[in-house]
Amino acid sequence: MRVMDVVVPGIAPKDALEMSGTRALVKRGPEGGEPPPCPHVVFQPQRQSCHCCGAQDHIDFRVSDRAWAAIIPERLRTAHVCLRCFDAFADEAEVAYAKDLTEVCFVGDRGSFTFVPQSALDLEEWHRG
Repeated sequence: MRVMDVVVPGIAPKDALEMSGTRALVKRGPEGGEPPPCPHVVFQPQRQSCHCCGAQDHIDFRVSDRAWAAIIPERLRTAHVCLRCFDAFADEAEVAYAKDLTEVCFVGDRGSFTFVPQSALDLEEWHRG
């Protein structure tokens, strides 16, 4: 496996990795080569990108202002952060947020959907049973 570049505007990729504490790993293909590219992963300039990892994941989400302020580092609080990076920051900050998540939206090329959680459980709560 190798560490991928992290895209944060105005910050060198190596520095961004050190700042975020997050490591993005990629599986190598057969015999150590690069994995075959997915034909659906195409950079689309009109789509927002995560300011931490650079992903264009087509997913947006809403959490309470309290959770956002407690989880996201100050330098990224006004930027778009993907749900995967948000979850990693929450883990680093040891902040439970499941009950603060109010909606998850998918915006595709042919359809858009908004999902509203009917129930939420933080992993610590789930492990306790």
